[in-house]
Amino acid sequence: MIKNYLKIAFRSLWKTKIHTLINIGGLGLGIAACVLIVLFVKDEWSFDTFHTKADRIYRVFVKEDWGENEQFFNTVTPFPMGPTLKENFEDVEYQVRLQNVGTSVRIGEDLFRESVLIVGKDFLESLILKPFWGMEMKRCKIKPD
Repeated sequence: MIKNYLKIAFRSLWKTKIHTLINIGGLGLGIAACVLIVLFVKDEWSFDTFHTKADRIYRVFVKEDWGENEQFFNTVTPFPMGPTLKENFEDVEYQVRLQNVGTSVRIGEDLFRESVLIVGKDFLESLILKPFWGMEMKRCKIKPD
C-alpha cells in the first residue's frame, strides 16, 4: 500500500518539475535558515558561561547622544567609572578594568603581532574559571608593591 502511495507521489512530482523544484528549494532554504538561527541563539546563550560567577558578571557600556539620529553605544568607558560605581553602589562587589594593548615587533625579517591584556587587581577574584577535565584550579596571589 505504501509502495503505491510513494509511486503516485513521485509521478505527481515528476509531472510538475518546476513547481516541485521551487517547493523543495524553498523547503531547503527554510530548514537552513532555521538551523542557522538555532546555532546563533545557542551561541548567544552560551556566551561567557564558562565563568563560575557568570550570572553575576555585567559589562558597562556608554550611550552617547549627540542629537537626532546620532546615538552611539560604546563599551569603552571613562577610566574612573569602575571605582565610582563600586563606591556608590553596594551591590558592586568587584570592578575590573581591561585594557588591550597591541603592538608589532620586528626581528630581522620576521614581524610578530603581540597583544597584552592589562587587568585590574580584582580580576582574579571576580572571574573564577571552571576547571577543565577535573583539574584543580589554583589561585594566584598578587602582592601589591
